[in-house]
Amino acid sequence: MLWVGTGISKEVKPVVAINKKGKGLAIGQRAETAVAASGGTLRLVCGFDHPRIVIGDFDAAGEALKLLIEDVFTRKVFISPVVVVYPVGTFEGGLSQVERRALNDLALSTGAREVLITEHDLSEPELLDLKALRKKLNN
Repeated sequence: MLWVGTGISKEVKPVVAINKKGKGLAIGQRAETAVAASGGTLRLVCGFDHPRIVIGDFDAAGEALKLLIEDVFTRKVFISPVVVVYPVGTFEGGLSQVERRALNDLALSTGAREVLITEHDLSEPELLDLKALRKKLNN
């Protein structure tokens, strides 16, 4: 799910249609449809699908995040967003420092100006108050 402070939220399955050059072309249901119609020229990848770690394919995960952000912001009005990451599911022992670094680098590579990582679900009011969220996450 991607939630943007403008009040826009999207819930999208994080699968991406990837061409032979590694470029993401579509995400979610649109990706599944594009791959089915491609005649084998596209492949469907979920960069977050791995049994032991939070990111299984860094490049595919990055393409998925870029497509989500582009879907919300047009290129003409693109704003460098603050990205709040909270993985779905639980990880025994929490996220490792390596996983946190990978999530941070992933979001920064898509043009985020700041990345906040938490392991707890957040309510809409918590997401709106970035100052309080920063304080909560830095304690």
